[in-house]
Amino acid sequence: MVIYYYDWRTAQKFFDEKTFLESWYRMNKDIFDTLDKAGFGSNVHEVAAEGECRVLRLDDESGEGFMTMYRVFDGVYLMYNDFHLKSCISEYQNAETILCIDHCREGRIEHENSFGNRYYMEAGNLRIDRRVHHEGKVDLPLSHYHGITIGFVQDMAQNSLKTL
Repeated sequence: MVIYYYDWRTAQKFFDEKTFLESWYRMNKDIFDTLDKAGFGSNVHEVAAEGECRVLRLDDESGEGFMTMYRVFDGVYLMYNDFHLKSCISEYQNAETILCIDHCREGRIEHENSFGNRYYMEAGNLRIDRRVHHEGKVDLPLSHYHGITIGFVQDMAQNSLKTL
């Protein structure tokens, strides 16, 4: 069993610097690579990445949105969603079996996928979704949405949870 330490002072007791940094980079890269395979779309771009954090920006004529992602452990990520726009098109295509739990803190979001299925979220709502058919039109009637997503990449998360 491999134990990963993210506090450098603790880690240096167990690993030399090179081994620790290589392991840390590999773990962070794995989950982000898996999510990248899904294809966020032409309107989403990475604006910052460092360690276990990655910031994506969604651009649209009506405004912008930021998704700040943190790797919790292999297969699990936490994402803060901050959108200030009227509407956009989601081009997200799921590449893996992903389960997401979304919580709306403030604002409202309405989504219609390419099959005509719809969901609505407003402050206080929770939603559990596999992101299978996520591409489609997204409307924000209040021109903002603030929420959080906890995402589980099935195979990676299952393997990680077995080692806890």
